[in-house]
Amino acid sequence: SISGAMIHVMRSLGLPSDQIDMDTLQHLEETYWTPRGEFFDLSAEKSGTSALDMLQLAAQAGMGYFLLIDSMCSAGREGVKAWRGGISPQRQLEPLTTSFISPGPDDYDGVDVTYIDEVTWAAETVQCRLPGVTDPWKVETYELQGVGTRDRAYRIGMRRLMKHQGQRLTYKTKTEMMGLVYQYGDR
Repeated sequence: SISGAMIHVMRSLGLPSDQIDMDTLQHLEETYWTPRGEFFDLSAEKSGTSALDMLQLAAQAGMGYFLLIDSMCSAGREGVKAWRGGISPQRQLEPLTTSFISPGPDDYDGVDVTYIDEVTWAAETVQCRLPGVTDPWKVETYELQGVGTRDRAYRIGMRRLMKHQGQRLTYKTKTEMMGLVYQYGDR
């Protein structure tokens, strides 16, 4: 399981249980990873692979990310999140700015995902394209580790492609220390 792999890496580092966010990892495993058939399958044979790299790869196999929150090791998952609060103008040092990136010819309109197939143990490539795009102009080549099925590699590749196509707005502001109560991935 993804949470099992992450907990194994953290415990092998000697982290005590109170520094591992077991509740969040268990919630992600029960709500998303196990029901969707997502798991982490990787043998770390290459020297120089850090524990942080392994934690990030494990979370990535479940369309998530590794986090350090309040001195605890945790994980998050991409997608819609509940509101956690707002930063009022009284706490901002400068106005909130919104940036928009318009679609252009430099945008990726395809993603080629390379993964190691769990049956053949050979490197396979799955092409992720939007409907109607038969000859893409710009294709991202993405190597996916810890995922061994074509279906899961395709889902992760399509998610990356939709990020390239659809995430156009960014927001920026500066806050004092009171604004640091928010976490990575918050809306």
